[in-house]
Amino acid sequence: MINLLKTLHDRAEEYKGKRLLVLLAIIFVIFALLGIFFGYIVSTYTGGNITEKLSRESNVKDQTGTIYEGRISYIDSNTYPNDNISYILLDKNGKQIILLRAQDQKLVVAEGYFAKVTGSVVKTIDGKKDVLEVAVVILKNVSN
Repeated sequence: MINLLKTLHDRAEEYKGKRLLVLLAIIFVIFALLGIFFGYIVSTYTGGNITEKLSRESNVKDQTGTIYEGRISYIDSNTYPNDNISYILLDKNGKQIILLRAQDQKLVVAEGYFAKVTGSVVKTIDGKKDVLEVAVVILKNVSN
């Protein structure tokens, strides 16, 4: 095995000039053809272009939610104890726009910042107020 590697190394050392460029061009063409071949196989088994499918799915998700914009502020969780609500969305004047609820920590991170929040609107348990089940929080740059 070591002798085989030595002979391959010695042969590769002999290539200079035009022969070296031809060898590199052949290697490039072989790998390009392999890439096209494997790309064709992958696209046939997955049923099309993967990036197009992903972009279509993300566009559908972006269009399904309701979007609100304002400053995310903390409220006491005892205000709405049955609904597990601890955040509200305020406008620039400090008036309440909507109650906010999320399954993860995105509202904790965005507390105090101006943001666009996207999600689905549901009612509180008593049915009196709207609550936004937050799916996406996009922080806004206040300087613009």
